[in-house]
Amino acid sequence: LHVVSAPRINGDGDPISSTRIRALLVEGRIDAANVLLGSAYASEGVVTGGKRLGRTIGFPTLNIPWTPDLHPRLGVYVVSVQRADGGDAPRRAVANYGLRPTVELASAPQLEVHVLEDCPYGVGDALRVEWLAFLRPEQKFSGLDALRAQIERDREAARAWFGM
Repeated sequence: LHVVSAPRINGDGDPISSTRIRALLVEGRIDAANVLLGSAYASEGVVTGGKRLGRTIGFPTLNIPWTPDLHPRLGVYVVSVQRADGGDAPRRAVANYGLRPTVELASAPQLEVHVLEDCPYGVGDALRVEWLAFLRPEQKFSGLDALRAQIERDREAARAWFGM
């Protein structure tokens, strides 16, 4: 048995470590975490049926149960989504990862993805979500009209991020 010591690899002048990457995820600094990871932070899950509230207010979402070991910061993210087996091209999307305080306070964070283009996915599909940029922290709104207006702003911010 021969042991070789490898030098530490630095990113932005500091050593790359799992502790540092976890801290960035908790802070919502997904772009910086992705640089250190060398690829996009990702989650996978199977789409489940929901209450269809997103569809009712004009923003249908894919509800993807996901129980990570480490919860990234609650909020709204620019993401891409595709079949977990990689059998299709990634689609541009925006996601909310949070407790949904405006409509009903969930007991655990939920991942809800709104695809910005035609969405071929539905209940039962296994999907991979790549987290690309943090847009804003989760917040509680005064009602569905205020929520709808903010989701529209989030969608436009995601479209701008993608250059759409």
